[in-house]
Amino acid sequence: MKLLLDTHIFISWADHPEKLSQAALAALEDEANECSADWPSYKDT
Repeated sequence: MKLLLDTHIFISWADHPEKLSQAALAALEDEANECSADWPSYKDT
Protein backbone atom coordinates (compact mmCIF):
# COMPACT_ATOMS: atom_id res chain seq x y z
CA MET A 1 0.00 0.00 0.00
CA LYS A 2 1.20 3.54 -0.69
CA LEU A 3 1.08 5.84 2.34
CA LEU A 4 1.19 9.62 1.92
CA LEU A 5 2.34 11.21 5.18
CA ASP A 6 1.67 14.80 6.09
CA THR A 7 4.45 16.74 7.82
CA HIS A 8 2.93 16.31 11.30
CA ILE A 9 2.78 12.50 11.06
CA PHE A 10 6.28 12.27 9.56
CA ILE A 11 7.80 14.34 12.39
CA SER A 12 5.85 12.42 15.05
CA TRP A 13 7.02 9.13 13.57
CA ALA A 14 10.65 10.30 13.60
CA ASP A 15 10.70 12.07 16.97
CA HIS A 16 7.81 10.71 19.08
CA PRO A 17 6.54 7.39 17.67
CA GLU A 18 4.87 6.61 21.02
CA LYS A 19 2.30 9.32 20.21
CA LEU A 20 1.05 7.38 17.16
CA SER A 21 -1.53 4.63 17.40
CA GLN A 22 -0.45 1.01 17.16
CA ALA A 23 -2.30 0.75 13.82
CA ALA A 24 -0.43 3.75 12.42
CA LEU A 25 2.93 2.42 13.60
CA ALA A 26 2.20 -1.01 12.13
CA ALA A 27 1.35 0.54 8.75
CA LEU A 28 4.45 2.77 8.79
CA GLU A 29 6.79 -0.06 9.77
CA ASP A 30 5.37 -2.63 7.33
CA GLU A 31 8.06 -3.03 4.66
CA ALA A 32 5.38 -3.99 2.12
CA ASN A 33 4.08 -0.38 2.32
CA GLU A 34 5.65 2.52 0.45
CA CYS A 35 5.82 5.75 2.47
CA SER A 36 6.22 9.21 1.01
CA ALA A 37 5.86 12.63 2.61
CA ASP A 38 3.83 15.61 1.43
CA TRP A 39 6.07 18.61 2.07
CA PRO A 40 4.33 22.00 1.97
CA SER A 41 5.50 24.37 -0.68
CA TYR A 42 5.86 28.10 -0.33
CA LYS A 43 4.11 28.38 -3.68
CA ASP A 44 1.02 26.74 -2.11
CA THR A 45 0.64 29.47 0.52
